[in-house]
Amino acid sequence: MGKVTIFCQLSGCTPEAESMMYFNTEYQDTYGLQLTAAFELLKSRDEAEGMQALTIIGPLADNEKDWIEVESIEEALALPEGRVRAVSGCAMDGMFDMGFCGGPEGGPDGALISFGSCFYVITLMLPILEAATGGRVSIRRLWDLTIMKGHINAHSYNCLPGVSYGPVAEYWEQFAWMFGDISSEELIDMDSRGTPEEIADMIRSRGYWMWMRPDRFPIDSSATPQSSQNISFGEPKQAMSPNSIFGLPPETFHSLVAYLPLSDTISLALGSKTLYNSLLGNMATRDTIAKSYIRLQAPWYLPYGEAELKWWNDRNGDKVLGWEYLKRCFVTSHSMRNRRRVWKAAESIEQECEKEERTWAGRT
Repeated sequence: MGKVTIFCQLSGCTPEAESMMYFNTEYQDTYGLQLTAAFELLKSRDEAEGMQALTIIGPLADNEKDWIEVESIEEALALPEGRVRAVSGCAMDGMFDMGFCGGPEGGPDGALISFGSCFYVITLMLPILEAATGGRVSIRRLWDLTIMKGHINAHSYNCLPGVSYGPVAEYWEQFAWMFGDISSEELIDMDSRGTPEEIADMIRSRGYWMWMRPDRFPIDSSATPQSSQNISFGEPKQAMSPNSIFGLPPETFHSLVAYLPLSDTISLALGSKTLYNSLLGNMATRDTIAKSYIRLQAPWYLPYGEAELKWWNDRNGDKVLGWEYLKRCFVTSHSMRNRRRVWKAAESIEQECEKEERTWAGRT
């Protein structure tokens, strides 16, 4: 039996990214010292602890040890509420590349997760699902969707059909390509293009960001890998005239601006010296606009759930929440770039839930 690569059904990521860096290019024997050192920087313990911590989702027997195998979609959907469980503390173990996920120590057994009644998700993705859907996509609802999509039978798809996972979907293969738009030849040439730190960041910027843990908020700019490409505020959606808003009270003006795309806010501020001074002229105003913008339009840049909130609070995240933090989220944080992608995938999962539920309701 050959290798099987199974991707997280929630995020489209794989916990095998660390090992696949070395095995998915024909030129692996010609990696230079600088490139090899850059790979070691990508393989941080923090990344591994996050991306390799797995949760098995499936129907658990009354003995809290065995997983129930169901024979049909109808049988699966008829299971009572509470039967489907999310068991964290799972790991790849030695048979992950054959489609099996190891269970937690002292807990339920491991399970076949390539098809059948069970699947896995990377544990730290679950708070993003809850936050992005307002809790509307529960563990049971996610499992039902996976079953309705055909996971119960052997299948050829990698992740849930119909769900938009973003650019990561372009690289789903038995040996997934970790490096985005970097070719094998260019990867080898990178050995002479800088220090290991610079090479590692080029690799992150060009595609490796899609495999990184999406819960490392850029509270400290020095703790986040720096990138100057591929992440931007975006283009203004339309030209804006400042003439109609000069008469608004500052508080009203700033409240309205929080609903604009950030690129439009910047474009508006550059329209005149008066507008620039009003919007971006001092740090307090910039921070106010940034905080409102994040809460109204970019909630994925805020922590959610016990683990994320603890990490945030341990680093006094609230004290740095403002314009500079928002800039780091947009421009330099690969983790936040991936978090936004996963958030959008979670929203797409909710849409697919609604579609499949309507379809199955019509059959009954």
